[in-house]
Amino acid sequence: EDPDKWVIVGVASFGERASNGVGNFALAVDPVTGRLISAYHDDERSNVILQRRALNIAYYDQLTGWSANGTIPGRPLGLYAYFPRFCVTGESVYLGVSNQNSNGGIAIGHMLYQYNNGTWTDLTGSFGATALRVDGDLSVTADNNGIPYMTVGDNTVVSGQFMLQMYKVENGTPSKVGSPIPGSDVQK
Repeated sequence: EDPDKWVIVGVASFGERASNGVGNFALAVDPVTGRLISAYHDDERSNVILQRRALNIAYYDQLTGWSANGTIPGRPLGLYAYFPRFCVTGESVYLGVSNQNSNGGIAIGHMLYQYNNGTWTDLTGSFGATALRVDGDLSVTADNNGIPYMTVGDNTVVSGQFMLQMYKVENGTPSKVGSPIPGSDVQK
């Protein structure tokens, strides 16, 4: 094959869904197994397996192809999942997600998950922004010790504006890192 051309990995679809609007997607490689992990939501309602805009997780294995759509055990299906972002460090995969409701995309918090040895763990529960219209994004990273960080639109109000705030997540607790990022006004 030509190394300069894009090719489809497995079948052309993720699992058994049929959709006219897959969005907000991210992709990571499990550092232990080499399996691809995809996180996304299905924007519309045509033949979706999970509820509209719920967090969909699919896995790719070279022997079996893409798995059927699933989600993270224990995650409420009624939460809309926006801006999934992965970070891979050591033997762990971290996934940050903005939770929104069905009323105009109002953020009702963020969650950080860890995937390790085939198991998902909710590291934070829902935290951060409430009643904030988020049209932006979020970011996930980890330091050299494997401690995860998330930067999100938050309820920290400075001069009447919502700002971007970084959180460090240790022992299941997200804690703010300093003050909001200067000049990071986010749409209300």
